[in-house]
Amino acid sequence: KSVADRSLEIFLGSKYSILMSRIVDDLLDIIISIAAIGIGIIFIGIALFLTIQKSKDESLIYLGLFSVFVGIWKITDIRSAPIMFPKNPLLLSQISLAMLSMAVPPFVIFIKKQFGGKWNKLLNLSCFVSTAVALFQILLQITGQADLRESLWVTHVVIALTGILVLWIVGNEWI
Repeated sequence: KSVADRSLEIFLGSKYSILMSRIVDDLLDIIISIAAIGIGIIFIGIALFLTIQKSKDESLIYLGLFSVFVGIWKITDIRSAPIMFPKNPLLLSQISLAMLSMAVPPFVIFIKKQFGGKWNKLLNLSCFVSTAVALFQILLQITGQADLRESLWVTHVVIALTGILVLWIVGNEWI
């Protein structure tokens, strides 16, 4: 239903020339996505190294997870992805939408590790709600009750409310 009114694009040429044209159009997104995934992996690696060294600051793991999830979301959401992986383009769409939903909790936990204290209850609630919404959306997808794309607006509401909450906390801490 969400793509029923989309206009149809028809490409002429060989599979290779069409793929190269789409990749060139998506090159900046691809570079940023790969960079986000790479930086996330580096953050996770550093955090694991510090944990092995008995440092108790594991907050970089959550920032790394957030970065990896955002990178996977974006790289599976580019227009050339279904051409590069033609076997199951629906799976790419589902991965993209799931990563967008799943990126919120690690970000909230990272913020909690930075500011914690008096904000713990509020940030815990935000993390619980965002996790519950993501799991509920995935459950609806698995059971065939609703497509992730149909419930995308809920993901955007959760992201917006989380952003407002984080800005409010940062503003209060700064003041």
